[in-house]
Amino acid sequence: MNPTVILAKELVSPHLFAQHDVLQDPRLRADRKAQIQKATALGNIYQHKVKIICQMADGRIGQIVTTIWQSDDKYVSLKGGRVIPVSAILRIEY
Repeated sequence: MNPTVILAKELVSPHLFAQHDVLQDPRLRADRKAQIQKATALGNIYQHKVKIICQMADGRIGQIVTTIWQSDDKYVSLKGGRVIPVSAILRIEY
């Protein structure tokens, strides 16, 4: 198993991440959506940082520790206008 790549939020670009949905199971996608909504609320209310575990374009697993400021069905937005495609997110840890 390859080690997880730690990504600095300042270097995040949508092109770094997988362009397909990394979760095939509809239940896992629903869980991911709920995790994103909770992380967005924590970010806006408490400025609480979360760990985003995602798949990169080259197949490696990456992690970013950051605050999610905004989210929709396609992207989560980080401070500084950086975005991550929702489809590349495997899970969020609080």
